[in-house]
Amino acid sequence: MEKRIKAADIVRDIREGLSDIELMAKYNLTLKGFLSLLRRSLEAKILDPSEIATRFASYEEILIDDSRTIPRFKIQESIQIQEYKRPDIQGLLTEISENGVRIQGISGRPGDIKTLAVSARESLGINPLVFEAECKWSSREPSGTVFAGYETKRVLKGDFSELVSCVAKQNAEEEGSFLESEDPTESLDLASCLIEDVTESGSFSFRGIRKTWFGKLLQVLPIPALLIGEDSHVTFSNKSCERMTNASNGSLIGRQFSSLFINEKTAAEAQEILEKVFSTRKRHSYLGVLEINGNKMWGRISFQSVRMGVDRSVLVLIEDLTYEKEQLIRNQEHQQELRNEIAERKKVEQFLRESEEKYRSLVENAPLGIISVARDGTIIAANPTFLKIIGCVGDKFEKACILKLFGDSGARTLFRNCMEQQSVLCEEIPFTGAGGNAFVLRILSTPLVDQSGETIGCQAVVEDYTEQKKSQEILLQTARLRAIGEMASGAAHNFNNVLQIVMGNSQMALTHLEWNNLLEIKKNLTNIVESARLGAETVKRLQDFSRTESLETHGRKVFDLSKTAAEAVEMTRTWWQGMAERQGLSITLWTELETSCPVLGMENELFEVVVNLIKNAVEALAGPGRIVVRSEARDRSVILQVQDNGIGIPSENLGHIFAPFWTTKGTQGTGMGLSSSYGIVKRHGGEISVRSRQGEGSIFTVVLPLVSRRESCTQVGLKEQLDFRLNILVVDDIEQIVNSLHEALTIRNQTVFRALSGSQALEIFEHHQIDLVICDLGMSEMNGWQIAERIEAISRTRGASRPSFILLTGWGSEVSAFDRHKHPVDHVLEKPVDLNELLNAISGLVTKKQV
Repeated sequence: MEKRIKAADIVRDIREGLSDIELMAKYNLTLKGFLSLLRRSLEAKILDPSEIATRFASYEEILIDDSRTIPRFKIQESIQIQEYKRPDIQGLLTEISENGVRIQGISGRPGDIKTLAVSARESLGINPLVFEAECKWSSREPSGTVFAGYETKRVLKGDFSELVSCVAKQNAEEEGSFLESEDPTESLDLASCLIEDVTESGSFSFRGIRKTWFGKLLQVLPIPALLIGEDSHVTFSNKSCERMTNASNGSLIGRQFSSLFINEKTAAEAQEILEKVFSTRKRHSYLGVLEINGNKMWGRISFQSVRMGVDRSVLVLIEDLTYEKEQLIRNQEHQQELRNEIAERKKVEQFLRESEEKYRSLVENAPLGIISVARDGTIIAANPTFLKIIGCVGDKFEKACILKLFGDSGARTLFRNCMEQQSVLCEEIPFTGAGGNAFVLRILSTPLVDQSGETIGCQAVVEDYTEQKKSQEILLQTARLRAIGEMASGAAHNFNNVLQIVMGNSQMALTHLEWNNLLEIKKNLTNIVESARLGAETVKRLQDFSRTESLETHGRKVFDLSKTAAEAVEMTRTWWQGMAERQGLSITLWTELETSCPVLGMENELFEVVVNLIKNAVEALAGPGRIVVRSEARDRSVILQVQDNGIGIPSENLGHIFAPFWTTKGTQGTGMGLSSSYGIVKRHGGEISVRSRQGEGSIFTVVLPLVSRRESCTQVGLKEQLDFRLNILVVDDIEQIVNSLHEALTIRNQTVFRALSGSQALEIFEHHQIDLVICDLGMSEMNGWQIAERIEAISRTRGASRPSFILLTGWGSEVSAFDRHKHPVDHVLEKPVDLNELLNAISGLVTKKQV
């Protein structure tokens, strides 16, 4: 129900001396209502200002009638305002009332009419607003900030009262502000609220404030609170302030208020605000950094004028915003980092797009085939060159066709190993294209790894290496043939020695036969057999050295690398000695070979390695010099070294020394010797390296896996008897060979049938039960392969298993594994056949059949 109070009654009670408390109690008024009533009485000239001068510090505290009284509510959240016709002129609303606004940043002269606009604010629920306002006052503070008061004249768009209500509601929620239209900036008369603590003179002692309920209220506030006297010194501090600053009880009392701030500038700004609050009685807030007893804090400082009788003070509330400030700074830094990251990402994306276009162009136009392979081995992309290499015609990318073509090759295994090992692999793969053409592909496969380290596929570069492979083989064969020519005199020398031994021992055997000296005859015959074996090995060396293909895996055996090295030295002796003598030089070559260095591999290939290294060492000697060939078994390895004191290798050439076709000998060299040796050693699971210094010679080192002694070859004595009896068919077009084998097998209790041609052999096989066939490969009427096939066909017709078949040949190293598996042949022996080796082969086949 609305209250109606007669002004005459108020004036009468004031003149009768009633105090403020008595008047508010009598008419049931709040302090603000009472002050509003007095102001209206003064404005109506019902009451003279002198009659209430003793109650308040000054007349201005109540009578504020200029244009600055238009704003009523302080705006807590920043609201931007701008001139409607000039949006570049912008400011901030700081205060607002029902009929006007206070603006920071937009100046004006009293009487100016401006059209102002406020944008929509969803956080406050404000819709767009446009209105005309008249400037009432304008001022500029010492800091340069411009403030101006505008009175609302006409609303062009939106609802002005809506903005006032939203601001008032926000103030009520955040600060507990009154919604009455009375001036909220007036100082509070605490003495009138605390009559039990007021002295007889109407004043109040700050020293006793802790005993009052107001002091107790300040003490329990959760935020620091200070009372600052008119001399700018602290008169009171609550417990929250002391806890925050680690100050002892009352230690802040008497300190200069400006001394609480971190630097002179901040202290001066805070002191200026304090003095303004004392003079204007208006609330104010300030953001700054305080430092109390060494503790720094970023805080929001609120200033509120209070009055206790005749004593005036400013209540200072400190809100610690250090954490919020740090979070704000972090957020700003994070936002800046995000902006930088976004900008950088855009640059990277642009770069990636450009790189992708360049990469696509390079791949599409590359002269080599390029493919991408998924984790499961599926080919997911291929450039035109690759499709052309494998014979896929047309523009359509036939994945199924490509997979089918690669299915029977070693490409899939290469891709799988590349991804599993996460390493770059390069191999030469034999391949049959879509048109049935056979050629060689050289594939370099590189793994593709994601950020987590997982292999997601691989990328491969494919090159048609057929012509290069042929050229390489031709050069390698040329180098071998050149070496054979150079070693021919050495081979002839060895054969002359062999023939000399055979002739001498044969003559001595005849002599001892006349004397009936059987022991000496046996000794002479043993020397003849051993010399024949040495001659056969010399021929085999030359045959193997001139081959264009490597022996298959089944041709590997355990042998003594030291013995092989010694044979290589002897085979090349006449060559390097003769070359040195022709040039008038003196070359010394000696060996330091350990007696037993067993390795597993292809002896002819490692023989070639030793020959290449000796040849390379001889060519490195610019004058008289020495060469050392040494071997030893160390730990689990066999080490072979060839050392010379020649011209050495420049350091810049060491990285190319094993590369194919690389040579420093000009037209005199092919660049294949050391490259071929490198490949042979790698295939044997070993390593080859060089240590050299220009002018001081070189040392080439080959390291191969050592074979345990029990795996080493042991010489088996000649079998006197066999533990079984067989019907054996011996076939050869040379009668002396047939007769010698017939005699050797017959005396060991075997039944032997002799044939000098293929037709004769088949006729014998038709009429007799044959358990084993020993047949020569090269015969005029019918060769060994054909005889083996005919015998198998006859056995199949009979419904019986075919007999075991041993093939004899003078070209054993030329018989490939393909030929052996293609024909029904169980074993291949090279001529001249060692009888003990033949007997061991027969025993092995019999044992295999029994199992």
